[in-house]
Amino acid sequence: MIDASSMEAFLAEYFGKHIGANGLDTRLSELGMDSLSLVEFVMDFEARFGIELDVDKLDNDMTLSSFAAMVLQDAA
Repeated sequence: MIDASSMEAFLAEYFGKHIGANGLDTRLSELGMDSLSLVEFVMDFEARFGIELDVDKLDNDMTLSSFAAMVLQDAA
């Protein structure tokens, strides 16, 4: 089962220092995510948590917190 704290830990580990002062309010575009790196991120996330994400819902303008909210909503 996926929960907010394990997801937040994964995001911090995955993006590390690139998150910076904005924390989870950082936009994917601010992390230098292009379409290929976004797909790689999703694949790593899915592998880590054993879930499948709807990539059509993702875009580079979403924040990490909106990504987390989407995942939690879909997992419910």
